[in-house]
Amino acid sequence: MTDQNIQDGAPIASALPPTSRNHLPIARTVETLADLLTAIGNNPPSYFQMLRSTVARIVSFQLRPADQITLDAIYVSREGFRPFLEKNKYKENSIRAYVNYLRILLEAAEALGWKPLARISEQWQDVLNRASHVGCFGIAKWLSQKKTNPSDVTPADTDCWLALKIQQGTTYRTAKSRVNKLWRILADRGYNKNAPAVYLNREKYGISLYAFPTMLRSEVTELLRWKCSEYEPDRPKRAKIRKVSALRLQHSFSTLYGYVVNIRKTPGIASLAALLQRHLVSDYVTWSLNERKKQGASFVTQIAAIQAAVSNHPAYKSLDWTWLKQIQEGIPCDSIEEVKKRKAQKYLDYSVVDKIPEKIRAIRGQNSKTSKLAAALLVLEELLIKWLLILPWRQRNIRECRIGGPNPNLFKGKIPPFSLIDKPGWATEEEARNPDAEFWQFRFSKEETKTGVFVHALVPRPLIGRLQEYLTEYRPSILNGGECDTLFVSSVGTPMSAEYVGSLISDITLRYGGRRVTPHLFRDIVAFAWLKAHPKDYLTLSKMLWHKNVSTTINYYGSRFNEASGCVAMETWIEEREARTNGLR
Repeated sequence: MTDQNIQDGAPIASALPPTSRNHLPIARTVETLADLLTAIGNNPPSYFQMLRSTVARIVSFQLRPADQITLDAIYVSREGFRPFLEKNKYKENSIRAYVNYLRILLEAAEALGWKPLARISEQWQDVLNRASHVGCFGIAKWLSQKKTNPSDVTPADTDCWLALKIQQGTTYRTAKSRVNKLWRILADRGYNKNAPAVYLNREKYGISLYAFPTMLRSEVTELLRWKCSEYEPDRPKRAKIRKVSALRLQHSFSTLYGYVVNIRKTPGIASLAALLQRHLVSDYVTWSLNERKKQGASFVTQIAAIQAAVSNHPAYKSLDWTWLKQIQEGIPCDSIEEVKKRKAQKYLDYSVVDKIPEKIRAIRGQNSKTSKLAAALLVLEELLIKWLLILPWRQRNIRECRIGGPNPNLFKGKIPPFSLIDKPGWATEEEARNPDAEFWQFRFSKEETKTGVFVHALVPRPLIGRLQEYLTEYRPSILNGGECDTLFVSSVGTPMSAEYVGSLISDITLRYGGRRVTPHLFRDIVAFAWLKAHPKDYLTLSKMLWHKNVSTTINYYGSRFNEASGCVAMETWIEEREARTNGLR
């Protein structure tokens, strides 16, 4: 029998003989896979060669020699053995056989005196006991083999497990949920030396706007209405905000009021003037940064939004709000270099991400037994990544892009005769041949874009084939008779939430690119790739990103195209110049 193709008729799964203690020597302790194979080999059963073959597969799976693979390590990672074999294209009958022989090896080890996880510390036993009740036993088991003490677990360790599970087929959302549960156990048990700050502060202190005192609730509600309404005579032209920004402002008031009442225990806060006092706001920021380890930049944004609202509203503009500006200026924020460093850790090169759609398509083509829904979801993922690489929209525009209803964002139709749309050559030629030709277009109003710009353009040709394939052949399978106006839909045929899109993109990039990338980082990826190919063309890039002015593009999305990029460009230019000069000699 060959390793990758066990012949038909070979014993597999339930047809395999059970472990027989008659084949085993007198019980003695075994610790590693090599120990186990040696012990069984002293009185080998008839299927010993298949056990040896299975050991070889386990060695490939664990990436270590047999004498360095503990039986506990095999035990905690056994769920990943089948996905490993599937990924390496073993046939199903071979996979079933190897998985079953792995079970036989572990049973033989127990017969020889080995007990699963018997050597772990009391601290880990405590964590494992709790993990078994909350649904994260697998990651706890895995980490117990990597770290002697739970306090030694780091975010890098849990990220490693997360990436491993994604490669084995677990969704990012599911795996991340288990990571979160594990960190909360570690924090609750006091093993929080390396725990991310988000897991250290679980006390909920915010108060909903609807639970505010009557006067305070009325004032905040009116302030939010005034900021969002289409026109207010006393409001500066650029002071209008979108609903999503109003929700963030409402959240800022809720957390500030919640801190004052629930944490600071300050009574008698019944009005906006009583809430917005310097010592209260200052204490809130100090507590958030020092105790809850929040990022300073987020509070600069919060305080700035509050100041912009109250300093312009007729009811409060006569009051002195300069102290809010002073608090903002005193908040420590990460340097640009630190922000760049964090982004770099989550960054994938354009050339890597560009291969993901084809990888997804290849997987779809490999399995003819894929269900209609599974195939449709793969097509959606392929289109989504390709879309972000060509049209790097903000996440909100991606998930809220409508293809139905009275005012769709994505549609097929004639180009209006006096439209300002810039048309590629192929579209101009098609119009010349057929004046009634229809083209795929997208359009967003000023209210639908973050920067307040109106957007109307033709869908780039590299997307059209995939788009039409998805809409006609696969999207109906996801909807399953239901209705949804958005282009991209969830696995149950509903509009995608922000969390859903983030989890889906994280899942895809981890699975096919080896690193988690958030939807917004696609804008950085596209920006850097564009500037590498077009070093001076910030203006075109700003239009791709829907920026109002090019300075925003330079400051934020040209950050990876830095001084080092300038040196590389100079080197390339010099070498090309010298090559041309030498060619003329």
